Amino acid sequence: KVALPLSGIITVLVGLPLALRGSPRSGSAQHIGTGMGVCFLYWLLQALTVSAGHAGTLPPAVAAWAANAIFVLVGGLLAMRS
Repeated sequence: KVALPLSGIITVLVGLPLALRGSPRSGSAQHIGTGMGVCFLYWLLQALTVSAGHAGTLPPAVAAWAANAIFVLVGGLLAMRS
């Protein structure tokens, strides 16, 4: 119940370093496309891990939090590189 509402904050954690990395001349279309791509990747990973949890491949807690944990790590790495 807590993992999914945090997805907005976590995608911002990944998207902010990507948005700050681009130059002002790169255009808003590129930033919108990058944001949509990040959100799609999060959705895909969340769907895969939850499906694995329903199938019994992953424990329920791991299935719920795996996408968040991976994106927090990626966001932290991107923030440190910026």
